[in-house]
Amino acid sequence: MIANIYILLLYTLSKNLLPHISSQGAKWSSVILRMAFIGVFAMIVSKPFELLFFNSMLENDIAVYKQTEYQNGQAVVNSIYENSFAELEKLIPETEAQLAKTEDELSNCGSDLGKLNTLSSQYKELQTKIDSMMEEFIILSELQE
Repeated sequence: MIANIYILLLYTLSKNLLPHISSQGAKWSSVILRMAFIGVFAMIVSKPFELLFFNSMLENDIAVYKQTEYQNGQAVVNSIYENSFAELEKLIPETEAQLAKTEDELSNCGSDLGKLNTLSSQYKELQTKIDSMMEEFIILSELQE
């Protein structure tokens, strides 16, 4: 059916599409209109054949492209994880030092209840901060593996 429509279009190129107008411009516009339709029709019909003929070459190119993009993505992810690990490793000793200082001040505080409450809240905040950093560190190390 498609071939018949295509052949019909080719055979009608010699006829004037706009018969009531007999000028040279109308004849050329008729031919140009039909040629444009034939060109679009030919492109639509040729796509399945292009895929059939060039499928094996495309599969190889796509496989190489996928592998390259996967490696690039892995490199980016690894650099992000390494930076995150480095930041966490820097923060852990500082936070532990602050926690130890707070624990010392808390034990030396004695009877000053206001200072005790303040230090207790600081201690809880630091402990929460350490816990969250440790969870991040664990998650990042699991993702790295």
